[in-house]
Amino acid sequence: HISKCPSETRKNTNPCRVKCSSCILDDVLVGATCVGNTDHIGVLRGLIQSKTRLGEWKSHLLRDPTQAMEAYLAKGQAQSAWMN
Repeated sequence: HISKCPSETRKNTNPCRVKCSSCILDDVLVGATCVGNTDHIGVLRGLIQSKTRLGEWKSHLLRDPTQAMEAYLAKGQAQSAWMN
């Protein structure tokens, strides 16, 4: 249970009426809350559970937490290339 985010948090409301906030500790997404269209909730869960290092995507997610899918795909592709 995270009652207070220990690091950087951003909230975003986009035109599609999705409200989203993310909590990032160092370089890892440690929490997120979304209200509205939650099609990509599995993506957020995957980033949190895998403790994926966000790298350059940290600043993107701090600006717009709804870009989680893009971050997930970019980090997944980079990890896949590294493993091959």
